[in-house]
Amino acid sequence: MLLALDKHAALHVFTSLEDAERQLEAIDVLQDEFEFCDDQGQRYSPTYTRPPTQRRIGPLGIVDIGAFKLVAVGHTDVELPHQFVERAAHLEHSSLPEVAGLPALRDELRNRS
Repeated sequence: MLLALDKHAALHVFTSLEDAERQLEAIDVLQDEFEFCDDQGQRYSPTYTRPPTQRRIGPLGIVDIGAFKLVAVGHTDVELPHQFVERAAHLEHSSLPEVAGLPALRDELRNRS
């Protein structure tokens, strides 16, 4: 399980790194300043394989949403997933059917510990 918390305190839950990389757009990850960790407390950072760009050609705006991969950084901290949940204002998205809200996520994390 991977947790992604954006600067608006919206929490997203994904089944895996690949699930998050598929569902999130690099431009949104960059603009919404996401933080990532897995259910074991490993923090991840986005590495932009194709950085998002915005440019103008005359009156037209052209956006390349880019691409990214998540790379493990630092040491694991078993409290980190719980901290993400406590900082979250609401659950924005969940790829896990058993996680339909923050209380269910708290229970799931407790069961996985």
